[in-house]
Amino acid sequence: MNKNTIYIVLAVVIGLIGGYFLFSGSDSAQGENIESHDHTEEATAQMWTCSMHPQIMLPEPGDCPICGMELIPADSAADGLALNQFKMSKNALALANIETTIVGNGGSNNSMTLSGKIQQNEEENSVQSSYFAGRIE
Repeated sequence: MNKNTIYIVLAVVIGLIGGYFLFSGSDSAQGENIESHDHTEEATAQMWTCSMHPQIMLPEPGDCPICGMELIPADSAADGLALNQFKMSKNALALANIETTIVGNGGSNNSMTLSGKIQQNEEENSVQSSYFAGRIE
């Protein structure tokens, strides 16, 4: 065999033995740290929701049962919303220009009787002609 081949093989063997002794101790110490850390609380507290259907709250990641989209982590303080509810931040409310007003005096039974008629605003209705079968109102 060639002298260079012997040197290369000897350097590889010494490198492997040195690497084993240098890095074998850190693996066992790291394994102990991983085993001593308990992830059960974090796993039980994490809920997953669908970005299109926030009423879907599941304890593990996966796909949305309604639309099939991948679930995203939900805020830990977020409550599940009903089908006809949505939640907006203060910034989103300001951008949407939504104003609310408290009506009534807030009696003990929180009910109020109102009289009136609901009418459709005929000025806001429109018909758009299209070049395909159907129409948009």
